[in-house]
Formats: sequence, structure tokens, C-alpha cells
Amino acid sequence: MRTIGVLLKEARGKKRYSLDYLAQLTKIKKDFIERIENEDWASLPDFTVVTGFVKSVSKSLDLEERNTVALLRRDYPRSKEIRLRFLGVTIHLRLYILILNQMYRTNLYGLPDSLFWLGQL
Repeated sequence: MRTIGVLLKEARGKKRYSLDYLAQLTKIKKDFIERIENEDWASLPDFTVVTGFVKSVSKSLDLEERNTVALLRRDYPRSKEIRLRFLGVTIHLRLYILILNQMYRTNLYGLPDSLFWLGQL
């Protein structure tokens, strides 16, 4: 099964576009295009931004925009880990645990559980 990264890399190869040329053509940083091709989701911006990048790249490579966005939706991880700087320590947390499940709960001190929990680290 072909992934979005493989599809974009193959299409770029068929057009004989270098990463530098595609970056110049789309006005997207070369690093971002390379990360999309390598499916390095953790080092890319939010899904909506990546979707815009994929649309722009697919248009430049004469690919069907709807198909590439559908592949991106399939391949992009649903619960992307986020990095949170807290007291000089990088903490990896699942988005649904930190924000969605803990945001409105409070503890004995009246603070949201997520803030109390982070203070315990």
C-alpha cells in the first residue's frame, strides 16, 4: 500500500524536481517537504498546516489534490504526541490525555488536574 510520502516522492522523481526546486516552486521550506516525504509527523506543524502543504505540493506535481489529501488523512497519526516545556524538562504527553480529559477537572486545590499533575513531575 502506497503512503502519502511514497506517492509524493515518486511523483517528484517522475517530474525530476529536486527538493530545492519544489521548495522554490511551492514556497514551502525544503525541510518540511522532506519531512512529509519521510512521514516524520512529530517534527511537522499541525494537521491543517500539513494539509495545506500537501495540497500545494500535489498541485505542483500535477497530482489529484483530493486523492493526496485522502492519503494524508489515512496516514497522519490521530493522536500525535506533543512536546510540552515545563520547568526546563521536555515532557511527551498524549494530546487526548493532557488536554481533553484533564482540562475541566479540578483537584483539592481548585487547580485543573492537568496543572496539578504537571506540578508533580
